[in-house]
Amino acid sequence: MKICFVVNEIGFFLSHRFGIAKEISTQHKVAVVTDTSQAKPGDFLKLEDAGIEIIPLKQRPSSASLGQYLRYIRELTKKINLYSPEYIFFTTIELSMFGAFIHNFIGVKKTFFLITGFGPFFLPKDFKTRLFRAINKIAYLFLIFNKNFKFIFQNQDDMRIFIRKNISKKSNSLLISGSG
Repeated sequence: MKICFVVNEIGFFLSHRFGIAKEISTQHKVAVVTDTSQAKPGDFLKLEDAGIEIIPLKQRPSSASLGQYLRYIRELTKKINLYSPEYIFFTTIELSMFGAFIHNFIGVKKTFFLITGFGPFFLPKDFKTRLFRAINKIAYLFLIFNKNFKFIFQNQDDMRIFIRKNISKKSNSLLISGSG
C-alpha cells in the first residue's frame, strides 16, 4: 500500500507528522510531498532512514497570483499522480483546499483532509479573507462528486464550523487530539 502526505514544508512534517509516518512506513510505502528548500542537513537522512520518500514541491509564494496558485495546483497534481498513492493526507486548511480541487483527478482509495486550525482564514472580515473563504467553500463543493474522503479536525470548534457551513458532515468528520 502507498500512502502520501502533502505538507507545506519539511520542518512541519518532521515536527508534526514524522512519528505517524515512520510507524506507517514499517508496513507500507510512504512519501511526503513538501517544500525542501528550508531543510536542515540531517532532515533528508532522517526521512531516508525511516524509509520515507521525499517528493519536493516548492511552496507557492505567500502573495501568489491566481496564475501561481494554478501552477502550484497543477504541479501538486502531477507529483501525486506520479507517486500514485492509495491514501493521501492533505495537511493544513490551504493544502486541504487544494486537495479538494484535485480530489477527483487523482486516483486514490481515500483522501484525508487534516484541518489543523483555521489560523487567520476564518476570523477577519476583510476582502481577501472573505474571498479565501468563498474559494474554500467552492473547493469543497468539488467533493460531492466523490465520497471517498474524510475530514480530520484537531479542534471541536473548527469541526462545528465546517458542519454548520455544510462543508462537511458528522459522518465524514473525525475529531482527534492536536499535535502542535
